[in-house]
Amino acid sequence: MLRYFILLIFCIQSLYCQDVDDLFGELDAEVSKAKTEMAQTSLWQRWNKNSSASISFRNATFFKSPTPREGLDDDQNVSESIIKYESSAKIGNGNLALSGWLEYGTQEHTYRGISNPLQDNHHTRNIFELNELYWIHSLGDFDLIGGKKIYTMGVSTIYSPANQFVPTESNDPLNPKEMGIVQVGMNYYSSSETTWSFFLFPLFTNIKAPGETSRWSGTKDENSEESNGTNDVQAFGFETSSDTTIDQDLPANTIKNIQALLQYKTIFNGFDIFTSLSKSFTPGPVLKEISDIKYVKETIPAAKASAGFSTTWKNYEFHSEIIYQFYAQKKDDLFFDYVAGMTLNYDGWTSAFGLDKIEVVLEYAGEKVTERLNRKDYARSSLDSRQAQNNMLSRFVFTINDNFRAYAGASLDLDKGGSIYVAGAEYKWGGRWSLNGSSEFIDGSENSYYGQWKENDRFVLNLKYTL
Repeated sequence: MLRYFILLIFCIQSLYCQDVDDLFGELDAEVSKAKTEMAQTSLWQRWNKNSSASISFRNATFFKSPTPREGLDDDQNVSESIIKYESSAKIGNGNLALSGWLEYGTQEHTYRGISNPLQDNHHTRNIFELNELYWIHSLGDFDLIGGKKIYTMGVSTIYSPANQFVPTESNDPLNPKEMGIVQVGMNYYSSSETTWSFFLFPLFTNIKAPGETSRWSGTKDENSEESNGTNDVQAFGFETSSDTTIDQDLPANTIKNIQALLQYKTIFNGFDIFTSLSKSFTPGPVLKEISDIKYVKETIPAAKASAGFSTTWKNYEFHSEIIYQFYAQKKDDLFFDYVAGMTLNYDGWTSAFGLDKIEVVLEYAGEKVTERLNRKDYARSSLDSRQAQNNMLSRFVFTINDNFRAYAGASLDLDKGGSIYVAGAEYKWGGRWSLNGSSEFIDGSENSYYGQWKENDRFVLNLKYTL
């Protein structure tokens, strides 16, 4: 994907020199015009001009009843609504931006109060969520950035192992929201093609997993002591007794737990390339054994290195990412997590089938463990919370026209036989309305990652109005 244009015109001939002068003269005129427009408009006008908002009503109808257990929310119909808002405004040499939402639904024990704008490690959704609030200040070749912001760094389309600083709100694992994280850092643009980034993330933000009453928290028969889910020990088939206790120990806000990232991005011969070194945390908790009946889930600081690329050729896009967790205090596995894939875009001949275009995305995601956890005081590594260990992922989008499209997708666990299939369609009208309906089918063995949700096949209908 070529995102930048490189100017290679030198003053070899007077004609070319004149062209360059004209070009930069036009650029100077555009910058002057932008400054004049900013001076002639108020902050409120600029803020309002860049604002966007939407309201959505969503209903999910489950086809099966979940396995009974105490306190389970077994409602077959789940409804929710959400109002999203985002905006930004240029102020002097900087830019102020925010995004957030207001939401509520019928799920039990899922919603509460107002978000903590700095750090929120509670599993519930906030009725009011201030997801992003940040400032970008430009100083020549530098951008200084501070606040709460979504930080993405990968290039992959469906699954991105490099995105280690993007906690998600996953009370509905098939409809997650990316969450902002507190950060301070800078981007240095050493050329039109190359960026160096350095960021600190002082506050740990945990993934919001489904609560114990949710049907998404896994399956456990009310007459059995064996669990299969993400909230007991995040390990499938882990045998416990009625006396077993499992506590959670989240990283404290201390200097030693500050996360850090150094990243390099460039364009070389049509390839978008990145590489990075980081200090973050293990992708999931490990399980420390205190005694035969007492365990603690710990999230461990870890050192990682990552790299990736994306490029295009004709109607094809190719991408790949890899990340290596090479240090985790001997409290977790050391492993490579990687993905490779391609996107195919077809148009022209598709009109013979009544289609404007077809997009196909195919990816393979895998994992290679170089050193397994081997300590007697730790019962489990983060293995069972690492999703894509040997998976095929796909997405197909069939666009009929600007207002109507159909789509399908799948994620297949090639090791344990789990699968997720999605098929649906979206229709837009009036320039503001859209209606999206999809069916989701989940299956897998008892010890597979997807198997914990096999009772959650459903039909989802979403009505959206863009203000």
